[in-house]
Amino acid sequence: MPEEPSEFPHLRRLKEAAVKFRQGWAKDHPISEKHLAAVRETIREEWTKEQKLAQPKSKEPQTHEKSPAHKKGEEQNKQSGKNQQTQSKSKGQSH
Repeated sequence: MPEEPSEFPHLRRLKEAAVKFRQGWAKDHPISEKHLAAVRETIREEWTKEQKLAQPKSKEPQTHEKSPAHKKGEEQNKQSGKNQQTQSKSKGQSH
């Protein structure tokens, strides 16, 4: 925790008093296991709902349509690859 400026010592004392108050309250009013179980169940239910909502989004089939320019580029690459293969074969066969 960053140090408080010396001109506000009352803030430091107030924060210390608040910490002591919360510690005393927690000691006098402990959280019951029944309450903790109820909170855990509520959190589990909310988490399950969120997971169910998130699943349909991730399970949708993803269709990635290629643009016409992309398809044309792939075809050109295939053609140039075939041309390079035929050229390399013909170079190896020359006598």
